[in-house]
Amino acid sequence: MEPYRQTLRKVDEGNQVIVVASNYTWHLLDTWKNKPQGQVWRVNEPGGKVGFFKFAFKEQWYDAGPIVGNEWIAATLAKRTGFETAELDVVSIPYGNTLLSGIVSIQKDISPIVSWRTLDKSVTERPYEFLNDADNLFGVIAFDTWITNLDRGSGKNILFYRPKGQQRFQFYLIDHGYALYGCERKWALHSPLDAYWHQIWDFYHIPKGWQAFATKRVLKQATEAIHSLDEHVIRHIVDDVPDSLYTKAMQKDTIAMLLYRQKHLTHMLNEWLHYRGVKECLI
Repeated sequence: MEPYRQTLRKVDEGNQVIVVASNYTWHLLDTWKNKPQGQVWRVNEPGGKVGFFKFAFKEQWYDAGPIVGNEWIAATLAKRTGFETAELDVVSIPYGNTLLSGIVSIQKDISPIVSWRTLDKSVTERPYEFLNDADNLFGVIAFDTWITNLDRGSGKNILFYRPKGQQRFQFYLIDHGYALYGCERKWALHSPLDAYWHQIWDFYHIPKGWQAFATKRVLKQATEAIHSLDEHVIRHIVDDVPDSLYTKAMQKDTIAMLLYRQKHLTHMLNEWLHYRGVKECLI
């Protein structure tokens, strides 16, 4: 399912906080995380789905930026280039006298779900024996490079599950709040077209254990999928972002960055392959 716009159509009159969107009615479970770069609240709905509602208060703008737009554009681009992501629901939530706008990342209704970081060592050391399409997993490096994603190294935001009746794991991606425009803090020292962003190792460390499998063949395969996206498709995706905080100027800059990095992606990844310094996350 493509990420899509949701609109509030009803508000509960009682004390319980409820999000009512066109397809889901989200109930607040708890205010799970409170970070400088935004809030993450756990929510569920009567049908049994569980999700994570992400938003930021106005005073968090410098560190958070337009979370909804970053997540929505990244997920849409990922799907168009062959990477599975969490289903997204763009919603508003009444909280006190405030209406909070954010996005729900819906957890897959399957158990168990584990991250790369918590996978058994036998899987992470021999991924081609245990994963469906392991080439695609390590091709995520090309995708993250393209969208200047700062936040993959821990391995916590790549989730794995076994589809019903299968023994091998399938993966999907979550958490792209720092990708694309990200936030103002992201660009404080280096503008989007600065040479800094050519040197992938400066802003992006891959999860522990990936380097041995990130071959030129794998990265070329993922790069070809990214190159296959026409300019008008990229423009349409960014222009259609369901986030009022993604201004026209941000959209213009984001499109320019994506087109520029798409053009230079092969060169950047070749430089990364030849770099002899630290490329993996150390934890």
